[in-house]
Amino acid sequence: MKINNLPGVLQTYTKQAKVQNPKDVQKGKSENDAMNVSGEAKTFSAVFQAAKKAPEIREDKVNAIKQAIANDEYKIDDEQVVDKLIESMSRDKRSF
Repeated sequence: MKINNLPGVLQTYTKQAKVQNPKDVQKGKSENDAMNVSGEAKTFSAVFQAAKKAPEIREDKVNAIKQAIANDEYKIDDEQVVDKLIESMSRDKRSF
């Protein structure tokens, strides 16, 4: 392959490099840039912030279960435990 007018070709690429300089792009930034957030996104953000503020451990539930255990009133449904274990194991197998 033969390239004629090599200085002209190089000059073209040099001009492109000058135009694509990131500093030049930042100068052209518009002051009218705006962002609109949907109502759904605002709701999601509010719910997310509320969840972050909520305690990780619900002390009221923990204390109620402790009291039920201490009073020998806390009953465990064996069949329900087995059903949940089987459900969990089958879900884990599907993920592999």
